[in-house]
Amino acid sequence: MALYDSIYGMIKWLAICALSTAMIAIMMLLLVVLTNQSPNAISQNFLTVLYTTCLVGLFLTVVLIWKARYVMNTTYAGAHAHFQSATDSQCILDEGWMSILTQWNTHTSFGNVATHLLYMLYVFVSLLLIGVIFAIWALMKLAKNTDVGR
Repeated sequence: MALYDSIYGMIKWLAICALSTAMIAIMMLLLVVLTNQSPNAISQNFLTVLYTTCLVGLFLTVVLIWKARYVMNTTYAGAHAHFQSATDSQCILDEGWMSILTQWNTHTSFGNVATHLLYMLYVFVSLLLIGVIFAIWALMKLAKNTDVGR
């Protein structure tokens, strides 16, 4: 049961991390769009900190997704399969205890959550790669503009 709770906790923190990162990214986009009239209104350092925070949040989200999926498919799947085989073979003869085992096994199953986490892993890794590539591109363009000004 502690393993189920730890996976559930990871998924909860995953949601918190992903939503916080998304909120910072939306705030950054709104800031850029709403202050478009005066380009000097936003500090470059402030935008860099926001962008870096978004990239770190994406990285933490990827790590949490990977870890939750890994634990779910290895350690938890083995323990859950043991109880599933006990339910399937009906090794408990008392109907009351058998229904408790069946209910427990049903309510602690993650079902196809691992498949959804794999999809989300692909999405967030793609977003992270796009974000890093954009950061490299922007830094190269900034360096080129700095050299031209000299």
